[in-house]
Amino acid sequence: MNTCGEGGALRESDGQIAYCKDVKFGSVFRHVPVKRAFTPDMPGSRCTNLKSGAQWNLYKFQPGSGPGHISYTSAQPLLPAHSIDMVLAATPNARYTGQVDKIGWDSGYVEGVGSIYPPADTGPRGYFLMFWTSYLVPSREGSYRFDVWWVDDVAFLWVGNKAIADFSETNADLKVDYAFLDVFGKKYFEFHVKAEDVGKRIPIRVANIQSGGPFSVFMMVTDPTGKVIMNSGDRGSGKLPQASNGEIGYCP
Repeated sequence: MNTCGEGGALRESDGQIAYCKDVKFGSVFRHVPVKRAFTPDMPGSRCTNLKSGAQWNLYKFQPGSGPGHISYTSAQPLLPAHSIDMVLAATPNARYTGQVDKIGWDSGYVEGVGSIYPPADTGPRGYFLMFWTSYLVPSREGSYRFDVWWVDDVAFLWVGNKAIADFSETNADLKVDYAFLDVFGKKYFEFHVKAEDVGKRIPIRVANIQSGGPFSVFMMVTDPTGKVIMNSGDRGSGKLPQASNGEIGYCP
């Protein structure tokens, strides 16, 4: 059995990740995730009361130092500056971490990621991987919609148990490419909540990968009635930024 699938050749494996060389593109590698024993960057879920918002964890790298590669767009192989493996980069404890009241951020630059994320304004300036992790606690049955747009360079969304430790590029519920390609309303994911799951804590993970220069990602979540329960920005949505109303939160 070829672990790497069609078009791939095994390069090496550390027991966590199988590194696969893409035969067609030569220097472009992709990972095949293996179930991990730890839950990287996922806040606890056993507290009595969740705090509205999300935990964030930032991994910063110098160009060329990433352990693997991740697809930048579907049209072409990666540029060297985008060499990063989101799964291997997600260690049990990030160096730069904190909490925020909504998932996503307006445009910024890797040279300074903003006053909301002050611990991250140190260290390497080359490129980064950002995770926001939280829980959806639905108040009603039906479809919750996750809109992700205005992304630079690329963003991923996982909802459900795979967001905890089994997340990968290939099992993401949503992938959004460079900003001008995916405007508001073009890319969204609907998560259906059954009656028996109302009030339960459903894991959420969002990743933003930036190669250098400006970055951005917006996310808006609406409940089955169309009510906004969290929104990180406008940029075509017609909605003002809104902190989580309590249906998205984490254990502090």
